[in-house]
Amino acid sequence: MSEQNQQSETINVAGQKPQSTQDANWQRDVIEKLAFSALAEQKTARRWSTLFKGLTFAYLLVLILMALGVFSDGKKTFDTHTALIDISGVIEAGGEVNADAVMNSLHDAYESKGTKGIILRINSPGGSPVQSGIINDEIKRQKKLHPDIPYAVVEDMVHRLLLAAAVIDLCG
Repeated sequence: MSEQNQQSETINVAGQKPQSTQDANWQRDVIEKLAFSALAEQKTARRWSTLFKGLTFAYLLVLILMALGVFSDGKKTFDTHTALIDISGVIEAGGEVNADAVMNSLHDAYESKGTKGIILRINSPGGSPVQSGIINDEIKRQKKLHPDIPYAVVEDMVHRLLLAAAVIDLCG
């Protein structure tokens, strides 16, 4: 009889396994599902974290590059402004103040869209009459091309009459 009791314990009437084995499998399955769902949640959290860290880095990088002026063409533009061209020193070919440098400055000032006026701050004891003549001609040419942009200022010493005449002509 004891053999029959043992067999009846392992196999019940419906032919199913005992209740304690089903409970153990069910608990293990639930724990396994919880563990896998926790791992999946951690994986998703890592991905979102990586995405937001990357976006923050890209945003800060763009801000820094904009502050450094990488995205501009080297010219800072403003809505409206007055251009200042500082001519200080002896006017001579190949010197610190020469016709090419002044002509480039005049061109940039006149071509800037927001320029409402140009101030020529000239402090020069003189120099090359040829260089002064070239500057004079460029001032007159730019004045004809852009009659709506006035202003000039003469500071301390302006020795060359051509340059002084151009400044006076520019104002009037």
